Amino acid sequence: MPKVIAIINLKGGVGKTTLTVALAEFLSTHHGKRVLVMDLDPQTNSTIMLIGQEKWKQLNKRELTLAGLFRHEVEDRKGRFDLGACVQPQVGNVDSVTTVDLIPSSLDLIDLQDQIPPVSPASYRLKSSADVLWRSASSVIEDYDYVLLDCPPALGTVTLNGLRIADGFLIPVIPDVLSTYGVKPILDKVREFSRRIERRIKPLGIVVGRYKSISNLHNATLESLSEHSGYPPVLAPFIPDSVHIAEAANFHLKYTTLKQKYGYSGTAFDAFSGLTEQVLHITKG
Repeated sequence: MPKVIAIINLKGGVGKTTLTVALAEFLSTHHGKRVLVMDLDPQTNSTIMLIGQEKWKQLNKRELTLAGLFRHEVEDRKGRFDLGACVQPQVGNVDSVTTVDLIPSSLDLIDLQDQIPPVSPASYRLKSSADVLWRSASSVIEDYDYVLLDCPPALGTVTLNGLRIADGFLIPVIPDVLSTYGVKPILDKVREFSRRIERRIKPLGIVVGRYKSISNLHNATLESLSEHSGYPPVLAPFIPDSVHIAEAANFHLKYTTLKQKYGYSGTAFDAFSGLTEQVLHITKG
């Protein structure tokens, strides 16, 4: 069975997509894992990073995205939606990454989210709108070692669908007040949801991105996060503020290796490599 990890923060711009894609790449290239990236975020950033905008447009027209799954549910169409048909094999812009697949998202999810019935606590244990993905994903994900869920910056129905199939979750943050403010609400909401569905969803850790070692604010925030007894561990190494990471978002830039994409020693490459080791260690049990 795969390890299913949700990547969540209530704030955008904290490196959620960057972390999702980099973990997938390093798990594939350095550790020989088969990885499925499932893009639940209507902003489609993981999708565009991994297949480009033109390919996404073609798939979106054919309803071969997660929006197709949720539209099928909202419109109460007959039969079961074929989520497997949405899987895009061997995605990305790095030649050495050969075992990462993608289930793309769609901008259409922005409007569809408003049509999906909200998940009430009373319905957690029954067939509900939080089960849409769970009912379709089991046969699709079983062939993978890891499934990484790039979740929307909200704890609405789409994110709960991701958590419904997740074994654990990571919280990416920038070490400042605004992007760490949502850590406690995330932990509280996931704990309550986990209790209602009677299945543990483990908080795996807090991942620090866009870190500046010379920033007093960043270092003070990190100290506060590390000392908070109710929080999961702050994982090291920290992801630096790096031009390589900013450029990595461009699908049309092609790379031979991950070192070429993320830089060489002492850079984002080392940070992502180390974090991947951490994730493997945390999830091995």
